Amino acid sequence: MQKNNTKIICITGYSGSGKTEATPVLASSLPNSKYIGCDDYLPDYLIQFPTQTERVFGEPVTTKDGLEYFKQFEPKLTAESWKKWHDDFLKFANPKLTSDVDSIISSHEPRFLIIEHMALPFFDIWNKTDYKILIFANDIELLVKKMEERDKLGCSRETVMKRHFGVKEYLDNTTYDCTIGNNYNESFYYDVKNLAPKIIEMFEYQ
Repeated sequence: MQKNNTKIICITGYSGSGKTEATPVLASSLPNSKYIGCDDYLPDYLIQFPTQTERVFGEPVTTKDGLEYFKQFEPKLTAESWKKWHDDFLKFANPKLTSDVDSIISSHEPRFLIIEHMALPFFDIWNKTDYKILIFANDIELLVKKMEERDKLGCSRETVMKRHFGVKEYLDNTTYDCTIGNNYNESFYYDVKNLAPKIIEMFEYQ
């Protein structure tokens, strides 16, 4: 992968921690930046691999709207079936992300390229990252938030707990350049914006 002068920034964190909200905020605070959200690959995966999807979700794909299908059935997955599906998705998304990064860098030559996803430590791009950020939230507040969301969709609280702490284990055992806590208020966005000058200064002469 040819990086030229582009600095790659990866943002990871638990589901619901605020990664998706933080990414455009940081991108708007950094000059000449682009960003990629790996969840954008979900619709393509679900539609292109209906057999694998049905095997894990237990329901056939009956719509061309892959994201709508995912939102409907994902909360009902057990921790075990979710891991199986997620492993399959990573195999699909990993080469696509590498290809998209190469394409963006070669065609746009951004100064900063920001990538966001919960499982980024498992992507090849992680080892080529210049700056790694973990977004985290208070475990109790986050679990309450996720349980309230999942209760409405019929997902058991046991499943929420298993999935949360399964992700937490590998995220907690990964090294980062920066961690940002999310208390679900305006201070979170301030902290994200405040990170931009530090990043600019760090890479000013690189």
